[in-house]
Amino acid sequence: MYVVLDTNVLIAAFIWRRRLTPIYDAIRDSSITPCFTHKTFSELKRALWYPKFELQLLKNRIIPESMIRLLSSRSHFVLALNQITEIKKDVSDNEILACAISARADFIVSGDKHLLELKSCKGISIITPGKFIALMNER
Repeated sequence: MYVVLDTNVLIAAFIWRRRLTPIYDAIRDSSITPCFTHKTFSELKRALWYPKFELQLLKNRIIPESMIRLLSSRSHFVLALNQITEIKKDVSDNEILACAISARADFIVSGDKHLLELKSCKGISIITPGKFIALMNER
């Protein structure tokens, strides 16, 4: 199953886990395939080095490079072929939509209200992490 997970969801699944552990586990065991463009993957790599995550990374003995390697080996990378302008309030979220369309993703998983308000884009459902975990449990 191809899934576009926004940066905040990925970081929460890897660093804090707890309620998002099923997403981390699904990536690790290849039950789902995260999808990225160069821009979305670069954003994730940059975000992992934010000082606000440093303590949690150390506490959980997570090395950002290891997380990047795991994701690189389990992910589907695409070129964003579509110029999307759906979201005006946070234009960077348009890259998530472009990635999902180019990857022919099954879902976009996000906690971002700008994305969630759309509900779907080109037939791709935009859902919360909780809803996505519930759907994975049904399968």
